[in-house]
Amino acid sequence: VNVRSALAQQISRIPLGWFSQHVTGEIKQASSDDVIGMHQMVAHAPADMTAAILSPLFALGYIFFTDWKMGIFVLVWVIVAMMFSSISMLGDFASLNAQYNSALAEVSNATVEMVDGIEVVKTYGEGSGASKRFREAVDNYIDITYIWAKKTGAPFSLSQALMSPPVMLVVLTLFSILCINLAWITLSEAIVVLILGTGVPSAIINVWGTAGFLRTASTSAEHFGSIMDIKPLPEADNPQPIPTENIDIIIDDAHFSYSDKSAFSINWVSIYVAPNTFVALVGKSGSGKTTIARLIPRFWDVNAGSISLSGVDVRNAVSAEVLSRCGVVFQETQLLRMTIAENIALAKPDATKEEIICAAKLAHIHERILELPGKYEAIPGMRGVNLSGGEAQRVAIARALLADPPILILDEATAHADPENEALIQNALAQLVKGRVTIVIAHRLNTIRHAHQIVVMDEGVVAECGTHDELMQQSGIYASMWESQQVKVGVK
Repeated sequence: VNVRSALAQQISRIPLGWFSQHVTGEIKQASSDDVIGMHQMVAHAPADMTAAILSPLFALGYIFFTDWKMGIFVLVWVIVAMMFSSISMLGDFASLNAQYNSALAEVSNATVEMVDGIEVVKTYGEGSGASKRFREAVDNYIDITYIWAKKTGAPFSLSQALMSPPVMLVVLTLFSILCINLAWITLSEAIVVLILGTGVPSAIINVWGTAGFLRTASTSAEHFGSIMDIKPLPEADNPQPIPTENIDIIIDDAHFSYSDKSAFSINWVSIYVAPNTFVALVGKSGSGKTTIARLIPRFWDVNAGSISLSGVDVRNAVSAEVLSRCGVVFQETQLLRMTIAENIALAKPDATKEEIICAAKLAHIHERILELPGKYEAIPGMRGVNLSGGEAQRVAIARALLADPPILILDEATAHADPENEALIQNALAQLVKGRVTIVIAHRLNTIRHAHQIVVMDEGVVAECGTHDELMQQSGIYASMWESQQVKVGVK
């Protein structure tokens, strides 16, 4: 419980950007599989290992006390038998174990991904990416398991056979007859040696198995430690407050990459967003739009340059305060397994029922909620409570309306909506953008043509900037994108 509590605290401190680059399966593995593995090491392994070691030691000690030659024979036989499997595993165990655990993690990640997108998987079947990734992960896991079994199976089986009680009984009986004929031991001593010697290999195999659990637990501890070692974003010693209204945003020569070895995602980007204005970020996929949008609420810190809210560098403010000033509506909406009312009130837990209903009405989702079994107490995904993508998006917009943040960031909020839902979402967004800074990531240019400022990103840099009319007069990237989309609409 304490370990999982520590993990939960660490998850709350991990930069939000980390979660956009890693799948849910990693957290699941750390909180479930790794904790179980470490529990085995801490709670059971010490007692099991002690019992496993003492049992063969006492038996071997008595055999050596009875006759040292019998003791040496039993010990040498066991060592030789163990060498058959040990030699084959010593060189490859670390590599195979790492590959096995990696393959197991991939299966876990692919399973979570497929379950999350089960509707797409069932609809498109073999053509869905999640289905393909799941099959590939399972196939890779099977291949690694087969390779491991192939390399270690035969020698391990031989080793197990040589140390099995029937084989040990036959071998010790023959050696005991020899020792009795040579007058080294008596018949009564031979019987005791047979009884104890037959069980020695089984006890040693138990030690071997316990050691295997320890190796697995060690791997679990390493992965768990890798999660716990993720450094949170640094907090300022003397944080500066950020205003709650009339906020402007200054992105000054921002430079950022997702890792030290990767190419820069944005390169010396400078953008000014005036208070209460509507700014659109456009450009092809991978141009840096989403990176900029997620640097503003401090999902990551820039590598160089700065991002300021009303003159306060976000690195010099409390991270929670920066987040509280930003409302983010993602392209992929996530509704938690709680009531609709609780989902809307996530950003304001003390909201009254009237405030929740008011936000739902402004988001044009109130009437749909009243049609659900249980209405505002309905839980998405349970007892026939199913919301479409557009409806879930409007619940997310109601959540943002209730939070009433001075900065609003919309990441393709209407990308997957049908025409009816898109119209309702646009009406909801019209309510949401009033009296605040609004930053919209858009691919459909007709939805942002009235923006106060349109920033065109290309390969991590600001290629063009201006209003719709100004950009059209430049006959550059934006004009080309606009004309291309108009042609496509015309074809339809």
